[in-house]
Amino acid sequence: MSTLWLDTELQDYDYEYIARTMIESGYPLDQLELIFTTEIAPICSWNMYSAAGIWDGFDQEWLSEKILSNIWKQEKICFYRWYIKSRLASFLMVSPIWTDWEKTVVIYKSQLKKL
Repeated sequence: MSTLWLDTELQDYDYEYIARTMIESGYPLDQLELIFTTEIAPICSWNMYSAAGIWDGFDQEWLSEKILSNIWKQEKICFYRWYIKSRLASFLMVSPIWTDWEKTVVIYKSQLKKL
């Protein structure tokens, strides 16, 4: 799902790949959206606000380390947990790519029906 924050014009095959990966994860859609907004968005959203953002993909090892660190912060630091789950933070992190997320969800639901 981090692909949604790349500084590039996504193509239909990008959305299809993300949707397929979401299905293969085995998580239900509500859990995927929670992962999207509270685990991936806090790490990747800065890329949309960068003058020279990453366009060729996030390093998966770096991304995993940052997500795990972020999860630890949410578990241990009350204010941080509140901030990440607040509407304002979610809006700032997710709003630039919300239509991309919605498009991915439509494809996800379509692909699920075919299974």
